[in-house]
Amino acid sequence: FFFGFHQATMAPHGTLPHATWGMSTYCLCVLDCHLRGLPLPPVPEGIPDFSCRIFVSYHNHSKHNTLRGCIGCVTSSPLCGLLQEYAVRAAQDSRFPSISLHELPALTCEVNVLSPNEPIDHCYDWESGVHGLVLEFTAPDSDASYSAEYLPCVAAETGWGKEYIVESLIQKAGYDGPITPELLQSLKCWRYKSTVVSSTYQDYLQVYAPPLPEPRRTTSNGLSCNGSRSNRHGPNERTPNGHVSAPHARRRAHNR
Repeated sequence: FFFGFHQATMAPHGTLPHATWGMSTYCLCVLDCHLRGLPLPPVPEGIPDFSCRIFVSYHNHSKHNTLRGCIGCVTSSPLCGLLQEYAVRAAQDSRFPSISLHELPALTCEVNVLSPNEPIDHCYDWESGVHGLVLEFTAPDSDASYSAEYLPCVAAETGWGKEYIVESLIQKAGYDGPITPELLQSLKCWRYKSTVVSSTYQDYLQVYAPPLPEPRRTTSNGLSCNGSRSNRHGPNERTPNGHVSAPHARRRAHNR
């Protein structure tokens, strides 16, 4: 089923990888294996194991490109492990129902590879559609800490202005108090850039496997829609993809 791939090699120190098509197709492969209970595939040759941050997201293009999950890491880690972990975690985004095996043929996977965070002096010192934004702050008159971030694409896709983006991020972090000038001045802010790539399920099949029939729907009595009995593990039921659960590292994660 999986073929022709090798463990990734280390890249030169201090360089940042760009998102490549192989990253998004690999994430779909990992998710496929996870959902079907198969061993995780080796990382494709050519994906460098740089230390960086990433976001992985899924959209369902059969439902008006609906977002189905978007999770990213807060701290830098080796890229290959991040792809394996967040391919699964993004499919289990708590804001949405978990992605199922039968949904895979309708999915598009997007991978954002982020540049290092750059501290900025003011919460509006970033360019819409170019920079992502990270905010951290402590609530006035309390010790509660908050943080949240948006990818660069959020401002471009929503058309929100900088002021609204910042207020939305403060609320996204979980803070429901008044947004005062004093609070805005107290924000710790970072900006970053990202490169992004996306792949469809069909793209993934072209790279990793011969064409597989889409999983058939089954009724409550175990019969497929054409009246035959469904055999999830039999040779005639080669469903799109499955995975072995990747252990979730105890890193904080952000959703988009």
